[in-house]
Amino acid sequence: MKLSGYDYDMGWVLPLTVKRVWQNSDPLSAFDSQMVEVDLSEYNAICVVTRQNTTDDRRAWNFGFIGDTFVTVNKNAANATLYGRLIESTPSSIVFGAAYAGSTAGTSNAIPIEVYGIKGIIV
Repeated sequence: MKLSGYDYDMGWVLPLTVKRVWQNSDPLSAFDSQMVEVDLSEYNAICVVTRQNTTDDRRAWNFGFIGDTFVTVNKNAANATLYGRLIESTPSSIVFGAAYAGSTAGTSNAIPIEVYGIKGIIV
């Protein structure tokens, strides 16, 4: 998929390429902390799509630059609970860290579904 991006300092940045680089083989099940080897060397950033938990398919799209650590966030508006997971990326892997619902850790929260590599972003 190619998109056009706009940078307020530099103007239009073309092209912006987005490609799925990883997919969870069982997104309805609990997901333990783990490292997944993925070649991210040609990308500037990733988008991690997560589902809220094993029983709720609300999804969130979370972005981070390659080499950074960030937290995914899903929010349940009904009970104001935040669901999150620590993500760390390198040019050769993604580490899916601990997941939480509020302050409670659990492998059934913030389940990664897909990861997209994004290139063409000015960093």
